[in-house]
Amino acid sequence: MYRHIDFFVIVENTPISINRDIIKLGLATEKKESCGVSGCGMDMGFSVVSNLSQKLFNDYKIIKHEWI
Repeated sequence: MYRHIDFFVIVENTPISINRDIIKLGLATEKKESCGVSGCGMDMGFSVVSNLSQKLFNDYKIIKHEWI
């Protein structure tokens, strides 16, 4: 399965896209201004966020995510 997912951080009630950063770190591919993520049988948003946390902080649990 393949998904297009957009990732944002919320700063002062304003969503800021971090898609480019995730793509530059090699955690997803660029697909129509979104992050292209492949995988099946799990929450792929969680997968990308936990991999990002692991890459930045050497701990997959530091960054929390929420679906909006």
